[in-house]
Amino acid sequence: MKESTRRAVLQAIEELGYVSNLAARSLAGQRADAVALVLTEPDWRQFAEPFFSEIVRSLGDARFLEYARGGRVDGVLLMSVHADDRLPDMLAEARLPTVLLGRRSGDEYVSHVDVDNVGGARNAVTHLLKTGSHGHRHHHGAAGHVRVAESDFSEESGRRAMTELLERHPEIDAVLAASDTTAAGALHALRAAGRRVPEDVAVIGFDDFPLAQRTEPRLTKVRQPLEQMGRAMVRLLLEEMEEQPAAWRQVILRTELVVRESS
Repeated sequence: MKESTRRAVLQAIEELGYVSNLAARSLAGQRADAVALVLTEPDWRQFAEPFFSEIVRSLGDARFLEYARGGRVDGVLLMSVHADDRLPDMLAEARLPTVLLGRRSGDEYVSHVDVDNVGGARNAVTHLLKTGSHGHRHHHGAAGHVRVAESDFSEESGRRAMTELLERHPEIDAVLAASDTTAAGALHALRAAGRRVPEDVAVIGFDDFPLAQRTEPRLTKVRQPLEQMGRAMVRLLLEEMEEQPAAWRQVILRTELVVRESS
């Protein structure tokens, strides 16, 4: 193609906002560019057994990696990564610009944006130790008196975790939840157990979603700068795409303690 013709085509593409039609390209290549995943077990078994969900997740990762390697995306913003998630590793091996929201561990080597979770938790605990006016902060910070119950960040899991803690450690007088929804579940469990908040048990959440202002009482929380996190992810990814840096990069954002009626 002559240079003058190429420039004319590019100008027309820009003016018309043309985007190539993947369906048409697939037809030309005798490919539908899609695959079918069929499970013949009854619905209850598909979702009740971890085997099936893990296989589906692995298939999704592999299919996405093939899609990304095919030049259909220029970069990846990856959210909700877990400690054993290998997709970031596969994307890095494929040299595809990738930015994670959060990190899998302290040894993360893929570019990521995260918040200072440790600093946020420290500020929350310091607040609980300082606010002794309700007379129930004596045990919380003492060595050997920090209790942990696992949850999956849902409201129901927060309710279950709080119920478990009250059964095992009825003396508990302060709670730092991993999310606002978990904290909301903890409030339900405390109310059901006849515990007053914050007089008997102080509760602090993490996130500062709108839900936090609709609980009774309103939640004290560690606020994460969600808008800044999104903007930082996009900025990092654009830099990765344009500059192709030799090493991964990270952005760690500060949290803020917002004190309300639950502590």
